Amino acid sequence: MRIVALSSVFTGILGCALSAGDDAVTAVIRDSAGVTIVENPAVEPRDVAAWQVDTVPAFTIGVLEGEPAYEFSRVQGVRRLPNGMIVALEGRGESAYEFRFFDSAGRHVATHGRPGMGPGEFRWVNYFGMAGGDTVVAIDFPARRISWVSASKGYLRSQMVDEQRFKDLVGADVSNIAEGMIPLGDSLFATMAHRRRDGAVGPFEGRFTQYDIVDLAAGQAVRIAQYDEQGSVLIQFSRGASWTGTEIEAPIGVRVVDTQRRSQCAATTRVAQLVCADSKGNRRIVRWHPPATPFTTDDRREIEDRVQGNLAKSKYYTPGDVEKMIAAYVWPTHWNPIRAIQIDADGNIWILEYVRDAAGKKQLRFRVVNPDGEQIAFATGFEVSPYTLGNAIEIGSNSVLRRITNADGIEQIASFPIRK
Repeated sequence: MRIVALSSVFTGILGCALSAGDDAVTAVIRDSAGVTIVENPAVEPRDVAAWQVDTVPAFTIGVLEGEPAYEFSRVQGVRRLPNGMIVALEGRGESAYEFRFFDSAGRHVATHGRPGMGPGEFRWVNYFGMAGGDTVVAIDFPARRISWVSASKGYLRSQMVDEQRFKDLVGADVSNIAEGMIPLGDSLFATMAHRRRDGAVGPFEGRFTQYDIVDLAAGQAVRIAQYDEQGSVLIQFSRGASWTGTEIEAPIGVRVVDTQRRSQCAATTRVAQLVCADSKGNRRIVRWHPPATPFTTDDRREIEDRVQGNLAKSKYYTPGDVEKMIAAYVWPTHWNPIRAIQIDADGNIWILEYVRDAAGKKQLRFRVVNPDGEQIAFATGFEVSPYTLGNAIEIGSNSVLRRITNADGIEQIASFPIRK
């Protein structure tokens, strides 16, 4: 077993300035103990390109009533394949097992997948990605199985996930390997797994999130980062229900995986920094200077109103429970510099952040850095969850494909043009 670790201590710094082209600001690139460090300066929107993501979709897929293939209950994921096809994984949680293939104009082509444990059956697909042509590769994490599904041929093949081989490389105590893995090749994977902190009581209390590139054939793991998750507080309510609470803006580990370049970047939402590595052990640290966006009394009121509105509909909580929950929150002074991160088809990383306009109103925007880590644009913001499973989004070169709910409450897949 060999583990290549990404050091957090940098010495022997060599500084030099490098221009990234017409659309990029001048970043400082330096080398430290074999790690490339990219320092992006503070930049105003006028200094870089402005990418506009349209708010009106060019087309949508999905109807309230009609052919079953166009009726969605909850889309877990979306992908646009190299041949132009659009794939939707229909269902959420244990109902996420059905792949619906559409052509580039949104016309249904084929549907594959059903519940079960046999060939072409799934218990719960938590990730799927492109595998060339009209084929996708899917991770069924409860079944510990990787499967390949084609639009034209349906189920192709499967292989089981040998979790022990992963544990031998990344740590004997890791959990949820199958839930957080993304295939980069036949034996190469980007992984996200959890490790229990000493003395932790529950499975979600006091744990680390760890990110690696694992090469099973070579028996090697490239350690990218490990982040300490915030401890939580368990609160008992009057009707027997319980709630696990953390501070508002508690740090969360987030990542993006570049399957084309066989690399993974990880971050904690509290620090304006990406830590990246590829399968060959090449490492990069990307830093920038985010705005300090204050957390205001209006922000607090908005969260309190949302909590009260959501829990008022539940039979498990009393008004006193809601007040108890709100009182347990730890409120921040500023918003974290990272809301979420995404990656587009060109390998650019989109970093979602809060800013305030001239009137003090909170706005979302994306800060876009290229595969080398140099900022090239700001882009129109839209809601993205920091948790991968909470999103059905794919950012292409010229459009954003994502799940929406329209004004009539209909679940749809929509394509929004990007104007660069």
